[in-house]
Amino acid sequence: MLTDSQELEVTTDSLEAVNAINGFFEQLLSVINDSQVILKAVEADQEHAAAFYMFSSTGDALASATDFLNSAKAHVTRANEREQLYIAAIDAWIKRDIKRTMPYGKPLLLSETLRERVYAHHEAIGESFKRDLVSLHICQYHYRNSGNSQGMLRIVEKVLPANRDSQYMYGILAFGLEEIAFSPDLRSKNV
Repeated sequence: MLTDSQELEVTTDSLEAVNAINGFFEQLLSVINDSQVILKAVEADQEHAAAFYMFSSTGDALASATDFLNSAKAHVTRANEREQLYIAAIDAWIKRDIKRTMPYGKPLLLSETLRERVYAHHEAIGESFKRDLVSLHICQYHYRNSGNSQGMLRIVEKVLPANRDSQYMYGILAFGLEEIAFSPDLRSKNV
C-alpha cells in the first residue's frame, strides 16, 4: 500500500497510479480542468477512475464513470475504508435523478435522497480522513450545486485544523466564505 501527496493510503502497489491520483489532486484543487491529465490518470489507475471521469467534462463522462464505478464496486472488499466511502459517494452521484437534470453545460441536480447520501459519505471522509482535500472539494461542489452555502463552510471548518499547512485549504475556505457572502438568506439579513 502506498500513500498519496495528501498522506492518505491508496490501495495499490502502482507508483504510476499514485502519481496519477496526485496529478488529479493538483488539477482539481488548482481549478484546472485539463481532461488529458484526468484521462491519463484513468489509464494509470482504473480502480479510482470513476471520480476522475466525473470531473473530466468529456461527453462520455457519465457513461465512462459508470463503467469504472462498476469495476470499483466489484473490487470494493480490497479497498480501504476511505476508498469504500468514495465508491459509495460516487455511486450516489452517478445515480442522478434524470427528471431534475438541467440542460447540458449546467450542473445536474441530485435527488434529495441521493444528495443526502453523497453528503453523508463525504462528511464521513472529512471526519475520519481530515487530510482528504479532494473529498472536501467534491463535497463543496455538491453543497454549492444544491444552494447549501452553510454546508460548504461547515465541512471546511471540520478539516481546517488538520490542513493549515495547505495552500489549497485556504482557497477552499475562501470559496465557502464567498458563497456565504452571496447567499440570498444572508443578504436579506444584511449580514
